[in-house]
Amino acid sequence: EDSNFQDCPALEVVAVEDRLPSRTVSFFYQGPDAEAQALAEHPLAGDFRLLRQRYGKRPVYRRAPLQTCGPRPSLPSQPGLFLFFEPRSGYWVVSTISPLAANHAIAFARPDVLGRFGQVLARSGPAWSSLLPQEASAWDAADSQVPGFHHRLSTSRAPPSALLSDQLMPTEWLQLRASGTDASPTFLCVGGCGSRVQSLNGSYELLPESMWASRPAWKKMRPEEDDEEDH
Repeated sequence: EDSNFQDCPALEVVAVEDRLPSRTVSFFYQGPDAEAQALAEHPLAGDFRLLRQRYGKRPVYRRAPLQTCGPRPSLPSQPGLFLFFEPRSGYWVVSTISPLAANHAIAFARPDVLGRFGQVLARSGPAWSSLLPQEASAWDAADSQVPGFHHRLSTSRAPPSALLSDQLMPTEWLQLRASGTDASPTFLCVGGCGSRVQSLNGSYELLPESMWASRPAWKKMRPEEDDEEDH
């Protein structure tokens, strides 16, 4: 008997189904009325859109940078974020550097440089069985306080640069939800708008996916195109 091998009762092999990932995922929180609400004025707010490339066998999502808007004080501009599965640690990760572009060698040769994935804003795991991020649960986040405009105005420390940092705290209210799993309708009809918004009335055609942002987009058809479609 080879002494290098030992019994490992915790080891198991499970079959996983490689399902089609949704086009968009977003973080939500459980509001006071027990309904899930989209994050606002929070570093994790916004839509994460599916990228073409995969990291390992799992999907990678990107959230575009967020700019401040409106005259009132609000959350400062936020960098673009990436959501992906890190197979060595078993965590779903939200970070500022794409796993497809991260230089792993620098993280070891230059300890003064941010970690291999930049700053880590959230993680969930370890769990290797979930192939899609919305199946992950029990998220830890750098900003773990319940969303609220009063907190967004206060000073917050920078997210850590280490995936396993203890600065990432359990965040029970944080949830990740998927959208864009159903096929979008090719045509939409808008009617009933009067006076100043009458120009919104008409038929709209679905644009190619390459022209979408994080969700489907439609363009209003010209009257002659609308007539051709009716015939």
